[in-house]
Amino acid sequence: MEQKLGQFVGTTLTNVRVRQRYKNLVKSALLSRVDGIALVYRSSPFWAIAAVIVLLASWAIAASVKKSAGGIVIAGLVVAGVLLALYFATRYVVLEICAGQLIIREAVKGNQMENSVAFIDAVEKAQQEYEK
Repeated sequence: MEQKLGQFVGTTLTNVRVRQRYKNLVKSALLSRVDGIALVYRSSPFWAIAAVIVLLASWAIAASVKKSAGGIVIAGLVVAGVLLALYFATRYVVLEICAGQLIIREAVKGNQMENSVAFIDAVEKAQQEYEK
């Protein structure tokens, strides 16, 4: 008999499987197939690198141009600031459950970090019980 042991956002843990279910998505993995579970930090460093390049380029252009050098530096600072804001906006943490080639992903937001760690512990405990 399958029993619900835990839930994290759209992913449910039972004594037999881990299942993610949304309106147009269903992913399921038997506990015996789960290889690992992790909290993964992701970001897009492209935006931070682009901000540094824009800032350096604006300083180089301002150094070579005598007229309106201050305006060029200010424009460079504004564009670099926008790019840095994009970098910070693209950072996030994801709970990943791997079962062979199947990966179940759930975004971890704000105060859900403790819940996600508890869910990891619950999956590991369920796996140990399943293997007995």
